[in-house]
Amino acid sequence: RKQAEKALQESEERFRHLVQSTDDIIFTLDTQQRHTGVYGQWLNQGKWSQDMFLGKTSIDIFGEEAAEIHVQSNLRALRGEFARYEWSAEFDGKEHFYQTSLSPMKNNEGEVIGIVGIGRDITVIKEMEKAKQESEAQFRRLVENAPEAIYIQTNYQFSYLNPAACKLFGINSPEELLNRSVIDRFHPSMREKIQQRIYQLNVEKKSVPMLEEIYLRVDGSEVPV
Repeated sequence: RKQAEKALQESEERFRHLVQSTDDIIFTLDTQQRHTGVYGQWLNQGKWSQDMFLGKTSIDIFGEEAAEIHVQSNLRALRGEFARYEWSAEFDGKEHFYQTSLSPMKNNEGEVIGIVGIGRDITVIKEMEKAKQESEAQFRRLVENAPEAIYIQTNYQFSYLNPAACKLFGINSPEELLNRSVIDRFHPSMREKIQQRIYQLNVEKKSVPMLEEIYLRVDGSEVPV
């Protein structure tokens, strides 16, 4: 019996060390949505403390309005469902973003007796996503306003045309050529060469030199470029 108790204590100690070492937020709630345990290395980062959570609900911590997303997700877990959601909170004048996953805790009879949750700080990911979106928006503005005709082909079909390209092909909107053959918009004498160039770009991933080309507008007129 003593050996079994010792083994159990060692197992619990290993588990405690594991959850205290993780960068994630690990917590447990009772059926009244009160925090019964909070763990993780994040406690040592100065943003939070156990006293802020233990015995308290999300409403006690964040206020009724901000806690609504937590309360509703907790109710899902208490109904036996898995829940995952994102939320944010402001610290030191900066908004931090988190993703929380909730799972129901059940007894031997299968009754839900609480919730175990894992929260992850995804602020860096959100900032990267925002920077990417801003960069893409800036690039799109530059392309949209470029005086040169710019188009993108995917699998030999138009997937994007800027306003200058629309003017080049004599169309009013990109939708008139989207998902249509790029090859068809070149003079017949050039189509074999253009097809080879697109193959080099798409399949062989090779760059191709500049080339004098003859485009065809949708009305059939020729446009040397």
